[in-house]
Amino acid sequence: NVWPALFRLDVQGPAAAVQEVERARAAVARTQRPWVAPFLGFVAAGAAWAAGDWDGAVAESDAALEVAEETGTGWTSIAVGVRIDLDARRGHLRAARRRLAEFRARRLPDQFGRGDMDVAEMSILEAEGAIEHAAALGEAYWTRARTRPGFGGAEFAIDIVRLGLIAHRPALVEQVVEDVRRLDPRHRPPG
Repeated sequence: NVWPALFRLDVQGPAAAVQEVERARAAVARTQRPWVAPFLGFVAAGAAWAAGDWDGAVAESDAALEVAEETGTGWTSIAVGVRIDLDARRGHLRAARRRLAEFRARRLPDQFGRGDMDVAEMSILEAEGAIEHAAALGEAYWTRARTRPGFGGAEFAIDIVRLGLIAHRPALVEQVVEDVRRLDPRHRPPG
């Protein structure tokens, strides 16, 4: 099960998540459930990314995506989106564009309807210097996130705010900040 590792990553940080991933990997090996392995690799990649170990994140992502292909796992959009983001942030724009085109051509499912390929494309556009286009995509993404419960979005709020600031879109920045404040009960008015 990948959920304990994900929760540890969010609550306790990368080191706790890695410990949980290793525990879960041992359990997967004992129970012979290979379909779980790629998802554990995706969590391990997220933990490495959160710890600032981009080389580790790339290695975990690539290994997990390879296992996902071998096991026929189609639920890879989040992991592919993270991998594209890593390429874009490292300046490997051709590789990022290739991964994005390949994923879209395969028409695999968008996990939880989150829109990770749009976020990945925002990263590419930003790295290419197409800030206006990236901010427009961020605004469209945020509009969908606010109107579709469960769509996600909050984890990408900081990137969308950054793009809004760089592109001089104060209305976008204000909207995202207001929406995120509503998510945090400490910012709700009493009553």
